[in-house]
Amino acid sequence: MKVLVDTSCWIAAFRNENSFEASIIQNLLHENLAVTCSLVIAELLRGATSALEELFIKREFMELPLLLGLDDLGMKIGMLGVQVRKKGLSPGTIDLALSALAIEHDCFIYSLDQHFKIISKYSDLKLFESHKH
Repeated sequence: MKVLVDTSCWIAAFRNENSFEASIIQNLLHENLAVTCSLVIAELLRGATSALEELFIKREFMELPLLLGLDDLGMKIGMLGVQVRKKGLSPGTIDLALSALAIEHDCFIYSLDQHFKIISKYSDLKLFESHKH
């Protein structure tokens, strides 16, 4: 079971290395279950506030398995958006793209973003849910 870790979880972990999200990500990394993609890396780099943060992201994320195939998913991303819009909802294109990529690679997505819960209700997206104790 591979898990695509969304930007929201990485940010929570980076802000507080003792956070619940940080411990979950550590476990996923330890078990070789965490994967990433170019959009998550792009979002993290875009939010980096120093050259040191940029270097850290570039170095660390080169070690993670990278989900490929976003270029081939344009139609599926669009159709996923149509499905969800028919229910009166409108998540962003990046959330739709990450969802389509996770579906395509048959992996879970771990996110703090509520859009993924909505998308999962109307698609084959599988959410990675780890409950706080």
